[in-house]
Amino acid sequence: MPKVLPNSRSDAESGAQPQADEGFWGWVRAHAWMSAALVFLAACIIVIVIVVPVCTVVGCPKKDNDTNKLDFPPGLPRLLVNYLGDINATELIPPILRQYVTNLQLDTSNIQILDFIDEDVLQEAKSYLKAEASLNFLTRDFNMSRSPNITASANVSGVLADADDVLQGLLDQLAGSGINFGGRRLQQTTVRPNDPFYTNGSQYYIDRINATGAWSYTTGAAEVVVAILDTGVDLDHPDIKDNLWVNRREIPGNGIDDDGNGYIDDIYGWDFAGNCLSYDSVQQRCTSCGPRNMPYPRDPHGTHVAGLVAAIQNNGQGITGVAPNVKIMVLRVSDCIQDSIAASNVVKAMDYAARMGAHIVSCSFGNSYDWSFSPIGPAPTYHADWINTYNTAIKPLANKNILVVAAAGNENINVDNLFNLPYFQCSLNSLLRL
Repeated sequence: MPKVLPNSRSDAESGAQPQADEGFWGWVRAHAWMSAALVFLAACIIVIVIVVPVCTVVGCPKKDNDTNKLDFPPGLPRLLVNYLGDINATELIPPILRQYVTNLQLDTSNIQILDFIDEDVLQEAKSYLKAEASLNFLTRDFNMSRSPNITASANVSGVLADADDVLQGLLDQLAGSGINFGGRRLQQTTVRPNDPFYTNGSQYYIDRINATGAWSYTTGAAEVVVAILDTGVDLDHPDIKDNLWVNRREIPGNGIDDDGNGYIDDIYGWDFAGNCLSYDSVQQRCTSCGPRNMPYPRDPHGTHVAGLVAAIQNNGQGITGVAPNVKIMVLRVSDCIQDSIAASNVVKAMDYAARMGAHIVSCSFGNSYDWSFSPIGPAPTYHADWINTYNTAIKPLANKNILVVAAAGNENINVDNLFNLPYFQCSLNSLLRL
């Protein structure tokens, strides 16, 4: 019996169709253009019905362009942002991301501090925050330093300054200013306190700045409050404890925010980052930090600064402060791990000082560059936002006539010549630079 072959000529001539051309796929092959049109129509329906509502509810990702990218240095998933209008940064972020961010908005400066659950969420949110037209600055949180790490290899010969010459120049300006202090010229007097580190010459700077002459007129008033933003202060130090500012509107130890300022039991000030929240028993160190009401020190630097300002005079021990009758508001801004000073904690402390009645704010630290930028080289692209952060934080203090005293570094560099890479905070306006 002969075999019957498929697709034989006799089948084609008789009008029989192959099995593969029957049904749906056969119709598609026969009507290719119509099929393509139907597929395109279906895709459009999907976009309209599904994608558009989803974007409306949770937000669609925005495309970055090369001219709008944010140059962030590495660091914690925390952003500092400020808008010129009454803008809540959280509301600019898609709802699906908001549950992964907390926002603290400061009263006096309107700086907003955004803490993200991780770096991925931060990266998703930043383009939405950047797109707002009223943006003043947007930067990742950054560290300050008590010992600024200007690179040793930098050619800084053009900006070096002799500290003695600078100090003498300031004294000469004061002596020749003709300023009248109650009808008398400022002059050296015979005031000699009995504090041992003064009498043995260790406090040579007291005579150098003619503090003894100023003491003929005042040793400071108890009504004057100096906020020390630093590493905390030894609250039991015998040369300091009687000159601590006390928040009289707060009842100590009752666990209640009596004065409604957002801080519970803030008797002597506040510790913004020195509380050890978690501890690694293997490495024997803290791994995360948080706030607490008692600003005790981890490092003696803050106690040293507080003593220079207001150590008790003529008590026969320690040193004498330059203004030994003023009160010290203690605001610890260094963390519990390495005493790092984050800008976010500094701007919080400035906000606290402005709200709680400080007259002077001391900031004995400066900017820190982890990559050893040359002070005479070009500034990193994010440096402008760092400057804007401090300008914005300090402006409310200046508006209240609060004097901000900032360090000018320890490198014998004339900071007025650092045009490309200003040494802030002391290079900003409304500051006394020391």
